[in-house]
Amino acid sequence: MDRRQRKLQDKKKKREQAKRRSQVLASRRPSDDELLARAGARAPFGPCFVSAGWDDPEVARLVTLIVTRAIGPGQLLPHIVLVDRTCLGIKNAMTQAPTPEDELDELVETVGTPHGGMEECEPLFAQSVIYHALDYAKKLGFAPNRDFHEALLSPRPETLIATPWHNLERPLYVRGPDDDYFRNIARLRQAVGNDFEVIDSARASNDDAPWELDDADDDDEGEDDAADE
Repeated sequence: MDRRQRKLQDKKKKREQAKRRSQVLASRRPSDDELLARAGARAPFGPCFVSAGWDDPEVARLVTLIVTRAIGPGQLLPHIVLVDRTCLGIKNAMTQAPTPEDELDELVETVGTPHGGMEECEPLFAQSVIYHALDYAKKLGFAPNRDFHEALLSPRPETLIATPWHNLERPLYVRGPDDDYFRNIARLRQAVGNDFEVIDSARASNDDAPWELDDADDDDEGEDDAADE
């Protein structure tokens, strides 16, 4: 190999190394959602809301919560969470762009429409519903949706309040239309054998995804990681 060829190969090698370093740095760069979550975690709580029917003692409804953080004068950061309190935990989540306070009512109305409305609640209540569901799902091997940002719920309260349908003795799987049913059943059997119940989401009078979000089942990797722990 002559001198010219060696120089060309050295330049090519350096370009490839620089490209790999750039790719590594890009993979470590936080997403816009992560940056918003970090900013929101440092801000005080704003208004919080829970979907109507959360206290129904007869039906284990999926519950939607909106948790906001007051990130600046007149600006709120809403985090919307779809919760299965009796099995899967956090089925879906999304962080809205910063929203003016005077536009929050419109968001609440839109999110609450499939549920028949939403009720304002204390941050501690919203935290309790979500953390109870997280804890229960983790015991069964289910991880939260990848778009859920726990930082927007933190810090975790030292004591959670009792909320309906938390910590059931037997898991109750409310099957949604977009669920990976067989995978979820296999995971339940791995955790508790056959000691669980399954009902269809239609019986729970609730859609699996009442707002336009990515399906929870897109988060296969997160759930598999939880099952392998």
